[in-house]
Amino acid sequence: MSKTNKTWDNIVSGDSGALEELYYDMFDRLLNYGMRIINDRDKVEDAIQEIFLMIWSKKEHIKIYSSISNYLFTCLRREIIHQLDRHKHESISSFELFPYPTNISDEESKSTRLSMIQSEITNLPTRQKEIVYLKYKENMNYDEIEQIMGINRNSSYKLLHKAINKLKLALLGSAD
Repeated sequence: MSKTNKTWDNIVSGDSGALEELYYDMFDRLLNYGMRIINDRDKVEDAIQEIFLMIWSKKEHIKIYSSISNYLFTCLRREIIHQLDRHKHESISSFELFPYPTNISDEESKSTRLSMIQSEITNLPTRQKEIVYLKYKENMNYDEIEQIMGINRNSSYKLLHKAINKLKLALLGSAD
């Protein structure tokens, strides 16, 4: 039995320490993902807290069919969308695919390309930004992406393909 399966079993059994452990293990990943959807740290933290409160209150009834992390990403996405529906005047933010500095040799050339990529990702539609983030930043497979985004396999292929094509066209156009 994997550590996360044991953690989930402990949560279902009423072990609040296991819930706390899961919260601290997943908080940074959930925060990073949530910040890609809505650029408001307080709202993302509130959404994370809401999903953990929901998990605790409904722990006996929740069935997880894939991984716990996929379940949490899906819950967070839905909670944020629910928050946005309640506050229609707020807008979806852009995100950076590489928000933290990386070790790059030939610093100037690669940092220029990196900043061009980040800039073009910012210009993608929200769903395309989201799928690029999940696929390339979180290294998720298509099954996980389908579950989190609530789309089928074919749609996820098409959405990612469109995003990559837009990035290619934009980057090739800026190379001229």
